[in-house]
Formats: sequence, structure tokens, C-alpha cells
Amino acid sequence: MRKTGKSSPAAKRVRRRLFAILGLLILLGGLAWGVVRLHALWIAPCTLTDVAEQISLEGNEYVPSDTILSACGLANGVNLAEYARRFEQVRARVLARIPNLRTLDFTRYFPNQLDIRVSERTPLARLGQRGGTKRTGRVVDEEGVVFLRTSGTQLLPAILEPTPTPKGKILDERARAALDLVVACRDPELEKLNLQAVDATPKDYLLITFGTHRYNRAKIDWEGCGQPTEKARKALRTALLQLKQAVDTHLGERVLMWNATIPNRVFADTQEPIR
Repeated sequence: MRKTGKSSPAAKRVRRRLFAILGLLILLGGLAWGVVRLHALWIAPCTLTDVAEQISLEGNEYVPSDTILSACGLANGVNLAEYARRFEQVRARVLARIPNLRTLDFTRYFPNQLDIRVSERTPLARLGQRGGTKRTGRVVDEEGVVFLRTSGTQLLPAILEPTPTPKGKILDERARAALDLVVACRDPELEKLNLQAVDATPKDYLLITFGTHRYNRAKIDWEGCGQPTEKARKALRTALLQLKQAVDTHLGERVLMWNATIPNRVFADTQEPIR
């Protein structure tokens, strides 16, 4: 008599487990596909297809828009959803690459609109060196950051540096003290000095050229020269006010050099030739 083949209970349990694992794998695969598909459906509308229409750039006057957008890495095909995660990194990179820009801010509007607002640095002085005649286009703002600008800078006072500061860097030592002097002369009480140039080459003082109809020259120094403190700024302002008061006395056309290097004293040198 033939025996009927039957699966043992152990074999049935193995098959059930295999079917359960297979079903779980199919389920997980379906879920993974669904997540990928949903992610694609979510991300796709965030892609730039027309930069001119989808990106608004405001605040730039001298730096071309194309230069800013290129530095930001914005072009058709860029996904703003992913790009938004790197706003801080992009900001730091662009400000380092384009020192003319002082600030850079992003505002994203879902799904694919981006507003960019920038502010440009305002030049306070032209930079050069004693004896140099070639214009380099280097200028500096109130924060001491050096950048390039030629348009609208012809009438700015000049700072003559001992050593040229590269663009993107900050003035230091004597050149920084010269910038402090330029900033101080923007005060309404001191604007009438009509500052023309500050020579930071001498080690013991700054040599300034000022005046309107007749240019005057003066050696000037103050307590805390070059230090970013309120005490130093007050000492500088006092020295400049005393110099202005002395110049306003119309001592005479024979003055070759004013000397304001001693606190609370201003001397008029009528003999020493200008060197």
C-alpha cells in the first residue's frame, strides 16, 4: 500500500516564514518606491527653469547681476529645495569672493521663487602709495574692507599706504589710523577742513593734505592712534578741532607745515621746507 506524501509541520513553518519574508520585502520595496516617487513629485516643481523669471535680485548698483548669480551658483536646473539648505555656506562664499558686497540675504518662496537682497559697500577713500601715479581702483569702506571701484570715487580723499592691502582684506596699523582720520573728517564740524589725502607712510605721525583754495599740510598724531576705542576717537577729534581752529586764525601764507603731534598744541612752521 502506497503512502500519501505529506509535508511535515516543520516544513510548513519554513514555507510560511519564507512567504512572510517575501511579502515583507515586496512591501518594503513598494514603500521605498513610493517614497522616491513622492520625493520626486515634491522636488520637481522646485527646480529652476527660467532664472530671469524665478529669481529676483535687488540692491546691487555697481556689481552686475550676472556676477552675483554666477557666484551664487544659480542657473537653470538648480533645485531650490536642496539649495536652501546651503544658504549660509553660499552667503559666506559669495561675500568672500565679491568684497564689494556687504550683505547678502535669501528668501525662498515655495516652490521655485527666490528673492536675493544685497547691499554694496560704500567707499570712503581711495588707496594708493606715495609716489604712485597709476590708479589701482582700490578703495576702502568704513569697516576697513578693501575692494575695487572706480566709478564715483574721483573726489574721495586718498590714503597712501606703506604696503598695499589686497582686495577683500582689512586695513591694519597705520593705514587703519588713516581711515579713522578720514571717518572723523566726515563730521559736520570738520568737513570744512576739506581733507584731500592722508599719508600713512611716516612712522611717528600721519601727514595730511587739506584745504580748498590753498592746500595746507599737517603732521598729526593722537593718543591711541590706530586703536578702535572711544578714547582714541575722542583724542583724534580733539586734535582735528584744534588744528581747524588754528588754521581758521589765518596765521599767514608763510605756513609751510602745521604740526599737531603734541596733545593740546598746534604749531605753525613757516621755515621748514616740506619734504
